[in-house]
Amino acid sequence: MYGVKNPKIAGGTGNFILRTKKGKNLIDENTIFGSIGIASKVYTLTSVIIGFNRGSLMSAGEYTTYLIKFTNNKYIPENTYIKLTVPIESGYVLEKFPACSSYPLNNKVLGGVLQCETVGKIVFIRGKEKII
Repeated sequence: MYGVKNPKIAGGTGNFILRTKKGKNLIDENTIFGSIGIASKVYTLTSVIIGFNRGSLMSAGEYTTYLIKFTNNKYIPENTYIKLTVPIESGYVLEKFPACSSYPLNNKVLGGVLQCETVGKIVFIRGKEKII
């Protein structure tokens, strides 16, 4: 779609219908497609630490586990995802669905499940279930 103006306020548009047509003939129709969300600007991270997880392999050419810690300067709303860009030109190899999990925060483990997916050199980190 081209030339579509976003609404003046942030939020979602609600459910919408997606129809595929060839000429006047309807080929496919999805009447419960979900919603399009219009988000505010990306927030600034106030601190980021990336390092080897304890007990993981640190030798060149071996698979390892990295521990990523970050602090955001604002509340992270529901349905937010994180994009982690990895320099694969430097020799890093990423699996399609790398394992990812949350670690205790102030001695509490966040509820929900994280899912990581690799698209090119970007790892998308999403909450698969609502985090309480």
